[in-house]
This record gives sequence, C-alpha cells and structure tokens, in this order.
Amino acid sequence: KSTVDEDGNEQWVTNHCGEIDIIENIIDQPNFQRFNVISHTDDSLTFTQLRQTIDGDFVNEWHTYAFDWTPEYMDFYIDGVLYKHVNQSVQYEMCVIISMYMVTNPESVPNYSWGYANDVFPKTWEIDYMRVYKKK
Repeated sequence: KSTVDEDGNEQWVTNHCGEIDIIENIIDQPNFQRFNVISHTDDSLTFTQLRQTIDGDFVNEWHTYAFDWTPEYMDFYIDGVLYKHVNQSVQYEMCVIISMYMVTNPESVPNYSWGYANDVFPKTWEIDYMRVYKKK
C-alpha cells in the first residue's frame, strides 16, 4: 500500500516484506534497465540492484523479461540473457503488482535516476502476456 507524506510524495509501505522490481524502464533513457531487491522491513534481505545500459530500446520495442525465484537465489533475465544473479531469496509468498508511474516534479526527488516524464499524453505501457509457473 502507499501513503502520501506531508510534502505530497508517495511513500510505499510494506508489512514485514521485501520488494522485488523485475522491470523498470526509463522513458528518457530507453536502453537503461534496473532490477532491485529492496529489504524494506525484511531483515533477511540485503538491498541490491542492477543499473545498467543494455543494447536495445526498452521503451519502444518488445522484450521478454524473466525472473527465476528459488529458495536459494533469484535470477533476472532480459531476452534470455542472465543479467543479475542474487544469492538471497524471499521465503514467503509475494503479490504481483504491475504498475506504471512517472515523476513529473524533479524537485520532489532531487537524486532521481529514473528519468522524468515528458508532456506527451496519453502514456501507455503495453504487455503482450504474463506467465507464472511453479517448478516441479
């Protein structure tokens, strides 16, 4: 869930859990990707991220993202290529949230590295399919 602080900034709040970001596309940096493992209130997780420029246009082209989650590790893939291996894992059920958001006020996040929204509307984020399965 999220709340808004006294300055109007949205704050995400989780109950004893971490956050796994599999896809973070940056509208004004179309070949930049970011994966995150954020501990929030889960003391068993350590914050880690991949911030990398990758060949391709990830804002205007179709790509395949994959996330392999085991009890021992988490792997992050783009187009079949392993980009990040994390030697830690979440040991509880997590929900899937698909969302699109944008920063329109650069002063609200001075160290923001995701890029800023342009004034072209409407904005769309197209997802061709999503598949989730459990290994046997």
